[in-house]
Amino acid sequence: MRITQRTIQKLKPRASRYVVWCEDLKGFGVRVGTSGNKSFVAQYRVEGRERKTTLGRTDKLKVEQARRMAQSLLGSAARGVDEVQDKQ
Repeated sequence: MRITQRTIQKLKPRASRYVVWCEDLKGFGVRVGTSGNKSFVAQYRVEGRERKTTLGRTDKLKVEQARRMAQSLLGSAARGVDEVQDKQ
């Protein structure tokens, strides 16, 4: 599914939280909580370790802002740089 503002609005809460992944940008998605809260997430692998990080809530970030953040993060991961680990 391509993640757009319209598709995010259509996502409904379920009994357990779930992630809808973007078909255009591998590793970029929207997590939907049981309460209906929605957040942009990015998932990637660096040096064999899988990492998932929250980019921000969908009501605070626009889709294109989150997509650019994910592209930057995923690009760094492809070069072997773990930005999330570096921030910690």
